[in-house]
Amino acid sequence: MSEKTNIQWADHTGSPWFGCTEVNEDCANCYARELAKGRMERLFRDAYKKTGVENAATRSVWGKGAPRIRSKSFWSDARKWNNTPWVCDACGTATALPANCQRTVFTCSHCNVVTQHHRARMFPSLCDWLDEEAPIEWFADFLQLIFETHNLIWMLLTKRPELWRERLCKVSNRILSERMAGWDRADRVRVNAWISDWLNGTAPKNVWIFVSASNQKNADLMIPHGLAIPAVIHGVSAEPLLGPIDFEKAAEKAAGVSDVDMIIFGGESTQGKPARRCNMEWIRSGVQQCKAAGVKAYVKQLGSNPFADGGLRLNLKDKKGGDINEWPGDLRVREWPEAAYQ
Repeated sequence: MSEKTNIQWADHTGSPWFGCTEVNEDCANCYARELAKGRMERLFRDAYKKTGVENAATRSVWGKGAPRIRSKSFWSDARKWNNTPWVCDACGTATALPANCQRTVFTCSHCNVVTQHHRARMFPSLCDWLDEEAPIEWFADFLQLIFETHNLIWMLLTKRPELWRERLCKVSNRILSERMAGWDRADRVRVNAWISDWLNGTAPKNVWIFVSASNQKNADLMIPHGLAIPAVIHGVSAEPLLGPIDFEKAAEKAAGVSDVDMIIFGGESTQGKPARRCNMEWIRSGVQQCKAAGVKAYVKQLGSNPFADGGLRLNLKDKKGGDINEWPGDLRVREWPEAAYQ
C-alpha cells in the first residue's frame, strides 16, 4: 500500500490483491495490466508455479484464469493508519482522532490533518474489489478489515456493481459454515451481522461506493447498479472520460441523478501508449449537469490528449493535464459531498 498517492481525491492507495479481468473499453489502456506484464510479471509466474499448472512461463498473467496475488502489507498498513494520530499541518502537533472524524481509503491512507473534519481516503487501485475470480476467503478478510477500521473511509470503485449482493452472500455463507481460517466465533458473528445489515439496506458508515463509467453506454449499465448498493455516498468515476454522458438518462432506472453524491471527471493519461482524446465539452457538460442536480463535481485532470470544442488540441505543460492553473476557469471545480465533513 502507498503511504501517499498522486490521486488528488484520495490520501492513500493500495490493494488487498493484485490482478483483474477487463470488463469493457474503459480497460483498454489499463495501467495495472501493464504493470502486471512488466515489473510484477515474476510474481504472477511464481503464483502459477505454486499451483503446479503447466506452461507457467507462457500463460497470461492478466485476465480470466490468471492468478490473483494477495498483498502482504495492505492489511497491516490499513490497521496502522486507522490507529495513527492526526497530525496538524499547521503546527505539526499529533492529537487523538476526534470522535466525529474518519480517515478515508480509495481502496487506501495515513493522512495529515488540515482541519478536524478532514478524512483520510483509502482507495484499492490494482484490483476490482468485486472481482469474481478473487478467492472468496480474501474477499471475506477484506470485508472484515473494512468493518474493523472505523477511522478510515473506504472509497470502493468497481466495474462490477451487479455482483455486490452475490459476493456478499457468498461471504456470509462461508462465515456461517465456520470454514474461515484464522477467524474465531466472535469474528464470524460480528462480521456476519454487519454484512447482513448491509444486505438489508443499512449502509456502513465508512464506505463510499463508486462505479466507473467512461461513456453513455457504460454509464447506463453501471450507475443504476451502483445506486442499488446501500452507501452513505454514491459516486461515479467518469475517468477516462471517452464521450459525452447524460447522467440523468443513465440514472433514470434508479431514482435519478440527484441520488448520486459525487462525480469525478478526468481525461485519460497513459504510460507508453497514446491516450484517447477527451473533449473539454464533455467535462464541461458533466460539471453543468452536476450543478443543476445538486451533485458535487470533482475535475481531476484533463488528460494527456485534451481537445477543445471544434477539434483544437490543447497543448498543456502538465503531461496528464493535471495542473488546474492551465485549465479553463469554469473547469476548476473540486467539490466534496457534505457527508465527508460531518
